Amino acid sequence: MKKKILAIILAAAMTISVAGCSESGSSPGNSDVAESSSENSYTKEITIDNVTLCLPEDATVSDENSSTGDKLTWYKTSFGKISVRQADVFTDDWHSEITVSFWTIDAKKTEKIMIGNEKALMYVRDYNSKPAYWLNFNSSKHCINIIVVSDTSEENAKEEYEEFLKHISIDSSAPKATTTTTTTVTTPSAKDEFNEKYGKLPTWKDVKYDPLSYIGKNFTITDATYEIDDYYNYEYRDTEGKYFVFSATPPGTYISDRLYIYADRTKFDWLFQALKEKRLKGSIVVKAEFKNATKRGMATLVDTQ
Repeated sequence: MKKKILAIILAAAMTISVAGCSESGSSPGNSDVAESSSENSYTKEITIDNVTLCLPEDATVSDENSSTGDKLTWYKTSFGKISVRQADVFTDDWHSEITVSFWTIDAKKTEKIMIGNEKALMYVRDYNSKPAYWLNFNSSKHCINIIVVSDTSEENAKEEYEEFLKHISIDSSAPKATTTTTTTVTTPSAKDEFNEKYGKLPTWKDVKYDPLSYIGKNFTITDATYEIDDYYNYEYRDTEGKYFVFSATPPGTYISDRLYIYADRTKFDWLFQALKEKRLKGSIVVKAEFKNATKRGMATLVDTQ
C-alpha cells in the first residue's frame, strides 16, 4: 500500500501540462508564478518543425545574435533573456546515462521530464555567471535547446522557466480537439529500453572467443566504463580525422579485456565532448568491421544506451 501511494505521488510530481499560446500564463494554486507573469503574457509565437514555443510578449531579438548563426536566437525580456536553439537530432535515448552525463556536466540540479510524448532534460546551471534553467528535448524531427536566464535570482529563473514550460505546444501526428496534453512519466528505464531493443545481439564475450564469426555484425558492450583514448591501430590507422577513440572496460574484467571503440566525429560529437570531461558508464552497440581489428578488440560505434 505504501509503495502504491508513493508511486502515485511521484507520478503526480512528474506531470506537465503542455499548452499553446494564451493571454494568461497563470495556473490555479500557484500564486507565485501567476504574480511573476501577470504583467507579461506569453503571446510571441515561434514554430520549429511540429513544436510551437510562446515567448513573453515583451521579448525582442538581442544584438548578440550577430555571431551565433541562424539556428540560435537570443531574446531580451523584462526578467533577463531566453535563448532558443535548433540543434542536430540525436539518435540515442534522451534519458540515457551517457546523454544525461553530457548535458548536465556541472549542473546544480537535474530532472528528467516529459513534454507531451517527448523525453526532455531540465538542469540548473549558470549562464555567464547568471542563474539559468536549461531545457533540452528531442524527437525524430527536432532537437531544441532552451535557456531561461534571470538578471536577479535563481528563484526568479525557476518561476520564468516554469511559466515558459506551460507555453510549449507539440503537434502530434494524430489530430486532437485540444492543444493541451497532460503526460505522466511511466516510461521504462533507458537500460530496459536498450535491452529490449538490442538484448538478442551477441555480446563482447561472444566476439572475444570467436572473433572471425562476427565480422560485419553488431554486438553489445553492457554496463561498461568508457574513457577517451588515443589508440589507433590496424584498420583504424590514419583515421583520426574521421574517428575519435575511447576504451570500453566491462565490469569485473582485466586490462586484457579492454576494447577500443572508434566513433564517427560528426555523428557522436556530443559523446566526444562528454568523454573529454569525465569517464562515463552505460551500454553501447558496436560493429565488428574488420578481421584484424575484431581479433584485437577494436570495433566501430553504432548506438548508445
